[in-house]
Amino acid sequence: MKRINCIVQEHQFSSSEIKAIEASFKALYKTHYSDEKLTVLWMIFPKGSAFAERKASNGTIILIEVEDDIDKVKREELMQVYSQFLIENYSISPLDTVITVANTSWVDRFFAAQQKRIHPMYRPWITLKTIYTAITSKMTHGFLRLRIKY
Repeated sequence: MKRINCIVQEHQFSSSEIKAIEASFKALYKTHYSDEKLTVLWMIFPKGSAFAERKASNGTIILIEVEDDIDKVKREELMQVYSQFLIENYSISPLDTVITVANTSWVDRFFAAQQKRIHPMYRPWITLKTIYTAITSKMTHGFLRLRIKY
């Protein structure tokens, strides 16, 4: 199962918009890349926490997981498709968006590095809290939201 991680600012999208974006992201993935099951994870950080050019930014970060053997043309096509979707449907400027199409091996290393940041004694507890937060969010808001410590 592949993942898409979406990091957005609080109040940038309503819950219904997040669910619509998620459904569209899954459809784009299926149409332009793979039928593989896809999980979309949302991280929502406080407004005013992103900056570009020394000014507050409405930065959006999208990380799309793909197989390691993806070719450069397909990778660029996916970035373009997702960027175009955000421009056309949500007026999100490409200057405020970072879209990464990342190989599974890199994504796995990234998540492993995140786990290593946590003291081994606390990893099970933090993992349970993360799962609980995501499931609770799915039940109450309709999407998987991960905790951001701020």
